[in-house]
Amino acid sequence: FLDSVDPARLEHLPSAREALYCVVSKSGETLEIRSLLAELMVRRKMENFLIVTDPAKGWLRTQLSTWKFPSLEIPPELGGRFTNFTVFHRALLERWGVQFETLITSARSAIVALKKNPAPLAALYDQIFSEAKSGVVLWAYGDHFLGLAEWTQQILAESLGKKSSDGRRCGLLPTVLKGPQDQHSVLQLFMDGPQSQALWFFRREPAKDGKKRNVEKMPENFKDLTGIVPEKVLGILAESTIASFEERLSSKETCQPLTDFQLVPKKEEELGAILAMLQAFIEYSADRLKINAYDQPGVERGKSIAREILTRDSL
Repeated sequence: FLDSVDPARLEHLPSAREALYCVVSKSGETLEIRSLLAELMVRRKMENFLIVTDPAKGWLRTQLSTWKFPSLEIPPELGGRFTNFTVFHRALLERWGVQFETLITSARSAIVALKKNPAPLAALYDQIFSEAKSGVVLWAYGDHFLGLAEWTQQILAESLGKKSSDGRRCGLLPTVLKGPQDQHSVLQLFMDGPQSQALWFFRREPAKDGKKRNVEKMPENFKDLTGIVPEKVLGILAESTIASFEERLSSKETCQPLTDFQLVPKKEEELGAILAMLQAFIEYSADRLKINAYDQPGVERGKSIAREILTRDSL
């Protein structure tokens, strides 16, 4: 996934002739996308591109009449930041073994359940808005959940950081942390510093029968790790960190609201359900905050200024 124009990233582009470069952009107007596409075209000599964009309008769609690249459509009614799966997403996910129909069925079931009982959405809302917190920490315990935490950061910040209809400034800063690495850099602050954050943990559901090390002899000071593999250590560290926050919940002085999302990596049913739940939470929160969750005027202004600078520097 090439999502940066940093030259250090471009140095590692695949050079294989059989590589297919999928360019995904609803309009194609974003400066980073255009810059990356230009760089790729120079290096790959206009070969092996698939364009995924709006079916009728936008710079990319217009250019396709000249380029003759194959293309897939992003339905025009779909917003950019929400996980609305298109035919391209299906092809990509199934390429890596995801059971797409299972994921979609699970998401639909979750939405039906939340419409009948929105209490889980209300609980999350009260946790981060009624408590007047300044931010929410999205703590991903393990690489499996880092992408989910980063996506959650985007939808919380970009969707809910708005002015309400009565002029109030809404939103809070979502910060992604990675466990257990960040225990050694920020945990002390959370324990004894300002109690201004809500905490969301994304971690692996504890395994009933974990793997064991098959080691006959180990040094004496490693005996406690004889049957413990890294996966188990990761679970222990997650459990202990969460427990350290849970024991403080009864005190208003040290209370930082806590939500513990326990998931099974690579399980489509759980992935579909949590994606649907978090998107539903955005819609629910926007309704209560009286804001529009689907626009992004602040982002658009930054893009406009970037285009002005590009025009100036190209003269």
